[in-house]
Amino acid sequence: TISFVCSGGPKLLSGEALTDAVLAIEPFTPAAILVNCTPMDETAACLEAMSRVTHLPFGAYPNAGFITPSGGWTPDPTLTPARFAAIARDWLRTGAQVLGGCCGTTPDHIRSLREALPLVLVE
Repeated sequence: TISFVCSGGPKLLSGEALTDAVLAIEPFTPAAILVNCTPMDETAACLEAMSRVTHLPFGAYPNAGFITPSGGWTPDPTLTPARFAAIARDWLRTGAQVLGGCCGTTPDHIRSLREALPLVLVE
């Protein structure tokens, strides 16, 4: 499995297009291609971009917070576990198969996600 951090839409932190990174790594056939620690409001665009260029399983582990003006990071108090799961449910429509949480998510966020989404077991 490989994961990329995106910022400003479906772009890597270093500025390259996420789709270019996915196409570069795809020949190595990772078990899944993910975006992680990406803001919730940018995750859907990243998943849409990946869905257009890969046949491999893909997904996201978004964060549940934001960068503060001072350059720090803080959890988003409005992103409750139920809201997190409701937003993530829409990502299944892109074909996302692996979903979880990164910075700012709690066990309650993951529990809510699990309860809201169908379970797919991979052998």
